[in-house]
Amino acid sequence: MIFKNKPSKEDLELYQQILDIPTEYRCIQSRSGEWNLPINQILLGVKESRFFGWSEFSKIVKSPAGFKFYLGSSHLNVFTSYANSSFPSKVHDLFVGSSTECYKPIKTTESDYLDYSPVTEILASVYYPELKVFRYGITELFCNGEGLNGAVGDITGLLDKMPKLEHLEIGGSFTVNKPINFSNLKELSIQVVDACELPVSKEPSEETFTNLLKSNSPSLNSLTIDFNCYGDFERRTNYVFPDEFLNAESMPNLSYIEISGLFKKGEIKRLKESLIWEKSQRKFCNISEAYYLAIDVHYEGDSAFVAGVSFTDPSQKEPDRVYYSELNVPGEYESGEFYKRELPCITKLIDEHQLNPSVIIIDGFVYLDSVNSWGLGARLSHHYFQQGREISVIGVAKNPRQNIPKNWEVFRGSSLKPLYVRAVGLDDEFSRNIIKSMSGEHRQPTLLKLADKLCRERVDSAGRT
Repeated sequence: MIFKNKPSKEDLELYQQILDIPTEYRCIQSRSGEWNLPINQILLGVKESRFFGWSEFSKIVKSPAGFKFYLGSSHLNVFTSYANSSFPSKVHDLFVGSSTECYKPIKTTESDYLDYSPVTEILASVYYPELKVFRYGITELFCNGEGLNGAVGDITGLLDKMPKLEHLEIGGSFTVNKPINFSNLKELSIQVVDACELPVSKEPSEETFTNLLKSNSPSLNSLTIDFNCYGDFERRTNYVFPDEFLNAESMPNLSYIEISGLFKKGEIKRLKESLIWEKSQRKFCNISEAYYLAIDVHYEGDSAFVAGVSFTDPSQKEPDRVYYSELNVPGEYESGEFYKRELPCITKLIDEHQLNPSVIIIDGFVYLDSVNSWGLGARLSHHYFQQGREISVIGVAKNPRQNIPKNWEVFRGSSLKPLYVRAVGLDDEFSRNIIKSMSGEHRQPTLLKLADKLCRERVDSAGRT
């Protein structure tokens, strides 16, 4: 490797450690490329690219503008040498993550590769007086692909050593064990989305969320939080907005807010009635609330009567709230096309009352067979997915279809006749345990029976009038 200036002993050690990385995965940003990227950055873990402006890493300047480590959590020797070098005290830009360039050492599992906790310990050992941009745990998409989130561990001490930080982006599970003083931070973006069910990728704790939003961030103008993690409902992690955030005390100058995730019931209302929401010029709320909504529909003449009961725990004997809707029957019944009539009724109730349940329980099938032909439940979930909302659906059918697998059967109480349970967006076994654990001694759970009863009462009431 050729140097324009003679490096220090510690810097030379870093360059020697970098030689452990395959030659084709060592680059420098020699020009801005088609994406107008900042030049003079060292990139490790990506290949040369004329399109992006990445050239062979054979000659570097003494003070690169930044380092981009697309190494996952591999090559800990490189991170150790980086921490010992002069660069943490100089660079303005630091990226630690992975990419769709597919650099990964042989015999490394996805979870090991995306668990950055050992890297965090190394990086937290030094100070970053000039750092303005820190992006951590991100999977950069340089081509069509899926960005995977892992875990970065406890980053409290690391962030405390970045006093001039202006842009912070975190991609993966993390811990913050106290509020942090972000004096200069202008943009904060956090994405913890686990589409692949990686063991290391889980939603942050409620304490971490609270500490994050309590952090003193007087210059922050953009906040993006996306906590949509597979299994969060099963793990019962749901968030509450701290008053310091809602009252615009911790982040007084926010002008853009985007928040997704699982929150306690009533938190959407608290957010949308808050001062911070009122002051923000651009805002997007895509959160769901941690409760169940059981829905049933009955028809009488040209009218459809819909009832929904909400509850937060399957063992409840009484609902938290009851909801009703009425509409003209959407259409005639078509054999094999049940959803065309039922789906508009269910969405009418949810949309009319502005409900945001995490789980909807319907009287019917999610899938029609073992090869996942869509039934009412799958279409309902997809309907809201197209609107940017992720709602899980449990289908509880009383009558079987041909070729239904045995493991769909759920027996309750002393009944010898099963219910047929399948889910979309939730683990099937977890969903069946929900139905098993619901209150009621008989085959049909009490609250599902209540939704049916309320519909019939509305039908009877309409008939009498």
